[in-house]
Amino acid sequence: MSATPTVPKQSPHLAAPVRPGARTLLIALGIFLVTCAVLLWRALRATDGHFVYALDDAYIHMAIARNWALHGVWGITPVGFSSSTSSPLWTLLLGLVYRAAGAGAGVGVAAPFAMNAALALILIAWLQRILGRRFADPGVNLLVLLFIIYIIPLPALVFTGLEHVLAILVVLPLLYLAAGALARGRVGRGEGAILLALAALAPAVRYEGLFLVLVAGLLFMARGRRLFGGALGVASVIPVGLYGAWSVAHGWHWLPNSVLLKGNPPDLSSVAGFITTILTVWRMWFDNPYMIVLCLFCMATFANRLRRDVTPWTEAAMLNLITAATIVLHMTFARMGWLFRYEAYLVAMGAMALALAWQNELTGLLEGLERRSATESLALACVALLALLPFMPRLFASLVGLPHDVRNTYEQQYQMARFLNRYYAGQPVAINDIGAVSYMTDVRIVDLFGLANPEIAREKLAGNYTTRVLDRVTRAAGVRVAMVYDKWYKEAARLPRHWIKVGEWEVDDNRILGDATVAIYGTTPEAAARLGEQLSAFAPELPATVQQRFFLLPSPAPAPPPGP
Repeated sequence: MSATPTVPKQSPHLAAPVRPGARTLLIALGIFLVTCAVLLWRALRATDGHFVYALDDAYIHMAIARNWALHGVWGITPVGFSSSTSSPLWTLLLGLVYRAAGAGAGVGVAAPFAMNAALALILIAWLQRILGRRFADPGVNLLVLLFIIYIIPLPALVFTGLEHVLAILVVLPLLYLAAGALARGRVGRGEGAILLALAALAPAVRYEGLFLVLVAGLLFMARGRRLFGGALGVASVIPVGLYGAWSVAHGWHWLPNSVLLKGNPPDLSSVAGFITTILTVWRMWFDNPYMIVLCLFCMATFANRLRRDVTPWTEAAMLNLITAATIVLHMTFARMGWLFRYEAYLVAMGAMALALAWQNELTGLLEGLERRSATESLALACVALLALLPFMPRLFASLVGLPHDVRNTYEQQYQMARFLNRYYAGQPVAINDIGAVSYMTDVRIVDLFGLANPEIAREKLAGNYTTRVLDRVTRAAGVRVAMVYDKWYKEAARLPRHWIKVGEWEVDDNRILGDATVAIYGTTPEAAARLGEQLSAFAPELPATVQQRFFLLPSPAPAPPPGP
């Protein structure tokens, strides 16, 4: 009789199959990472192999973080403090990375990208954890997760080098936990601590986080949790107040100059100001039709849940009510655009809120496709396409157009920084786009827009921004060279007449820059003559897609003396 072969026992850990949720997460992470890799490859091809961010603003945070890490100075230059960052927490985290890992050329440039990529992976994992509890079918789960990732659009935000991925990672848990607590009518001790921490972090990452905290706090008060609602508000203003006090102590404003100058505050001082405010808000809504669709979807979902559940205090209803109210506040008091980054957190909130509210309907729809006739499937596809149509330009531009945006920044701000670093290191220079120049050079920046210049910001906010102010500020700083957008200076704030335009750099097919053409001025005849020679010498190094025009030709080289 032959012996029965002994089968070696397998470890339960090795034998256990991969859970559907884990498999869904791995697939989503893989698709996301492949997308980022393809975008990175295309971006590097567009910039001759140079790693460049899609937006110049990223370099402002990098400059402040580096100066704080290396010199202990919170400013765009090591010379002194400047409140030029709209995200103090992001800049602080970046500075801590620089202190820990160094702020050399390689580490310094790559750090924001690496941080955003890591935060994006954490965000995707958190979303999958929430969605995996609601969507039992792995295919439906994956489709919903990918939809949220790309509608945000998360890959494009990684390439901005800015704080918006972190903002979404704070805002979504805040929305989710607040809606759940409101639905139950009580806040657990641990849950309350997390909500208070998130309420403090949200405005520290992006000041627009105050909108969400305000809505959530008011709803907690309406739910009978007045003390906790007030505590949310207090928690949210503590970091804002501390940073504001620090800024004021250095002679700046309570809010960063970027928030004051780029915000959309209503003008209620006069009838004309009120009408202008209404028209501005109206135009912003209709310039961004997908925000109208998103807000209407959330409001309709809230109304539907109210009709179905009778009470408004359900998780689905709260998710959509909070999102709709936050969208309205943002569209009234803040800005949109610039690579879709300002409103990215709103789109993320709306996508998650709608997905969780319609989870049963989405599951039934997607699972039943195979049982439907071709006509029914086509009709459903057409309805879905019409609903998503306003979002398609956003999705297309974020994926297909991103390398072009990176190229634009490389063609203009990157070249400005290279030029100024070569010829004007340590000298005062007037500019109005300070990012790449502040990080890549050690010139003494005179910011004519006002992000890094408190005097310019004060005059703008007071309505006294004039040519006389520009002339006074640049003369006091000893400026001899200016690189600015002509179109930004008109009416009362024209550039000084004695400035001499020496040349222009014009970018083909601008999508992301403040203007396609940067004008280059000398403030004295001597400075203009020297500038013309420098531009002529630098011209062969400009990308082929940049057109350089001369208005003041460099003096010809003197002829050699005649021979004997």
